Amino acid sequence: MTGKPQTWEEATALVRLVPPRAGLVIVKDGLPHPSAHPGFVAHHGAPKGQSADWRLLLASGEGLHVLEFEDHYEVHWDESDPREGALTHARRDWPLGWTLGGALVGAVVGAGVGGPIGALIGAGVGLVGSGALARVQ
Repeated sequence: MTGKPQTWEEATALVRLVPPRAGLVIVKDGLPHPSAHPGFVAHHGAPKGQSADWRLLLASGEGLHVLEFEDHYEVHWDESDPREGALTHARRDWPLGWTLGGALVGAVVGAGVGGPIGALIGAGVGLVGSGALARVQ
């Protein structure tokens, strides 16, 4: 492949050359819209000023995530497609959200067991535990 990608197969091959979640900017000119490619579905992601999000489940179970902007796409691949498992996707592809979620769960459980002090202890345990689990493949 030379120059800019003309197909989503070329764009996928290009983005797979970089680590997961490390996005590439691809100009729209010449690349078909994701809705015209079999397998892409409209989805949602963290708001970054995009007009739409698109996802494509890859044969490996990984996922291609496309953020659509006016004149370009920001494209990255995820180790786990969220449609295949939201918790696995959060753990592998959004470690900050996974860790903060663990702290929140720990705080709620801790508060139920030991009031405000229990909430603090639970949040700490949840933060450390979920942070450690985020690194487990």
